[in-house]
Amino acid sequence: MAYTTHNFQDGDILTAQALNEMEVQISANTTKLETLGEVTLNFTSDYQTELNRVINKVNTLSGNGKGFNINFITYSDLHKASASDHPEFDRMVNAMNHLTQKLNIEFVANLGDTHDGTPSEGTHYGLNVKGVYDKVLESMAQLNAPYINIPGNHDTIQQVYKRNWMTNHPKAVFDKVGSWFYLDNDFYNVRFIVLDCQDKDGQALTWTSGVLNGADRSYEQLNWLANVALKTTKNIIFLQHQSMESRTSSFVHPTKPTSDGRYYFTENIIDAFEAGSTAEISYDTDRNISCDFSSQGQGVVLCNFFGHTHGDATLNKGSGSTINEIAIDDALCRSGAHGGSDNTKTLNTVNEIAFDVVSVDLINKKVYCYRFGTGSDRELALNV
Repeated sequence: MAYTTHNFQDGDILTAQALNEMEVQISANTTKLETLGEVTLNFTSDYQTELNRVINKVNTLSGNGKGFNINFITYSDLHKASASDHPEFDRMVNAMNHLTQKLNIEFVANLGDTHDGTPSEGTHYGLNVKGVYDKVLESMAQLNAPYINIPGNHDTIQQVYKRNWMTNHPKAVFDKVGSWFYLDNDFYNVRFIVLDCQDKDGQALTWTSGVLNGADRSYEQLNWLANVALKTTKNIIFLQHQSMESRTSSFVHPTKPTSDGRYYFTENIIDAFEAGSTAEISYDTDRNISCDFSSQGQGVVLCNFFGHTHGDATLNKGSGSTINEIAIDDALCRSGAHGGSDNTKTLNTVNEIAFDVVSVDLINKKVYCYRFGTGSDRELALNV
């Protein structure tokens, strides 16, 4: 049965009508699944082999005393051009759904750039952008785990800036305004913080109707990060579309062009959190952000997961990165720039897609990314 709980916390500003419409939509999807019953999906042999391999990897890791693990699924950069293209997307959702039935998966996170193009007017090259998001939401709602959909730099339209699109996780706690939220897992002592790299300053208060173009972080989002989201003793895992900071490598797109950019402000907040200290950030001439983590002691940021780069990367804290970061290849079979870092995706094979089943070992401070489809398994020792 599909995951259907929608119990948003304080700060959610969805209207009762919008919530009701969302429930009707999700209920319709659930009814459709129930009519099908417990059907065994007819995967091709290479899909089934890959499913079995990933399941065995995660189960072995969890069962052999190697650690205390929290599991979730990440994918990124669908770049779907229309609601009907890319049949491999449907096969990918089926595979993820099978894995969420077999494994203890916290959620499935889409790390952004769902659409192809720059859909600031709602359509791009004559395509129905809203239809793309409706299709993806319908498919994600059929998963046996909660979903998270993060806005990317190709996703700056009103359709995305609705909270039923962003998540149906019952523990999602949004700010009073904006597209950023956190969710806690008390058992594992982890807080996932979902940030919006496209939150252009001055438009956070109108996120439900505004078009947000360009990478940025508003005062509202940064102040929330400093004085709400990081006010915790839980271990932090960030999820967002882009890297936390720019690099000299062309592989990771630079995102903070000046020393007073919003990404440096984010870095300053995180530095104060990890040190258990205070910081004062002059956001502009009128507004400051005060950080005071002295009462809660030194904080731990485990890592940041992101897409955007169309290729895999693991970046350790201290080796060109402020925090441990993990990038993921683009999800679907594409050509040219959207074919992934090595352009090896082949339609109608298991290598037509790419997503990671992530297992974070909280005892030994390691992250295991078990790749489904194109690419390789990866392991990152967390420098915390």
